[in-house]
Amino acid sequence: LITSGFPSVCCPFHSIVLASLMVFMYDKDAGFLVTALSVRHTVLPIVLTRPGFWVFLCVHAGVAAAYRYGYLSRSDTEGLADFAHLDWNDMKVVSSIATFCLVFYLNQCYTKYLHLHKIVRAMNSNCLCMVQEAWLHCGGEYPQSVWLASRYHLAALYYYYHSMESMHDRDWCGHLRERLLRDEELSVLQEHPRAFWPIVLLHWSGMALKLGHSKCKAPANVLKSLLDKLLFTQRAQQEITSDLALLVPFQYFHILTFMLCMNLLLWAYLLATSNSLWGSVVFASCAFMYVGMFELGNELINPFGSGEVDLPVDLWVRECYNNISLVVQSGYPFGDSDFNAVLESECMPQPLPPLDDENDELSSNSFVETDSGLKQVAINKPLLSGRPLGGAENDEDDDDDD
Repeated sequence: LITSGFPSVCCPFHSIVLASLMVFMYDKDAGFLVTALSVRHTVLPIVLTRPGFWVFLCVHAGVAAAYRYGYLSRSDTEGLADFAHLDWNDMKVVSSIATFCLVFYLNQCYTKYLHLHKIVRAMNSNCLCMVQEAWLHCGGEYPQSVWLASRYHLAALYYYYHSMESMHDRDWCGHLRERLLRDEELSVLQEHPRAFWPIVLLHWSGMALKLGHSKCKAPANVLKSLLDKLLFTQRAQQEITSDLALLVPFQYFHILTFMLCMNLLLWAYLLATSNSLWGSVVFASCAFMYVGMFELGNELINPFGSGEVDLPVDLWVRECYNNISLVVQSGYPFGDSDFNAVLESECMPQPLPPLDDENDELSSNSFVETDSGLKQVAINKPLLSGRPLGGAENDEDDDDDD
């Protein structure tokens, strides 16, 4: 504890606020045409790398060429189709079921994505709350214990995300890892399997909090509140691990992929045998939308990694480290001895002036000064310039004078 130094801020906080929200910040007011024609940060590169997408395009091109050169006969003059003809009415049921199942699958994946996002942000915020509470009770007398517990707590988050390949190879990641654990601590952790490192680090953080609590002689319920925050982090990590392990049942996933393939295959044939020149364009667009929705759902179901839609947990850990650094390094500006003097000189808040409008009238409610203090009353009449806010008695006196 004595040799535990205090942290230094990695970078200015404002430089990572926007980056910590999402991986890619887009402009929702750019216009639907500009957004629709975008290529970067979209699902288009993923779709173009899937062999299945090109297989169905080749099937469509082959059927279209055979139909144009007469290898596939058309409907006869009596309106009876031959054995190779496919009607649009035969596609309605298959397309409807496939669309419904695909949209339902994407909705479930996005719901899980939002749930994991909420847990991760709550876990990082819980770490900062633990530091603030511990600093209020133990920071003045034993600040090293607070930073030691905070360092172990942050290290537990760091290595938990690192186990899911969410910590990218950035230059500052190495500096952050060096500030969270010393060499002797890392050597002790290496005696355990890497999957158990977050649990061991949270246990170390609890031991540091307990030691600092006993030295500062804080109330017993303070230690319970601090340990509850550590247990929350452990439960959150277990919940994330369980949610990631719980995939969509393979039976449903198999039916979904089978309907997707059958739908694309029938569309490839049907649009290739149409007499319209836009048939190929329509099929390519529909195939991109279907395959894109399917691939997007697969990306959202596991938001940890280095993909376009994955959560930037590495930036969130950096943000949490900077916030904790500001908490443990910033004290009261006037000092502890002058705190009582500041309290005595503190004035009660005064109401803000009313907003100016066309008739210089107050809104429906406002504050007035009375003998017992501030009182909220309804005023619906114009306020004279230079006239103090008064009660009902002053209004009656003014009416008598008039």
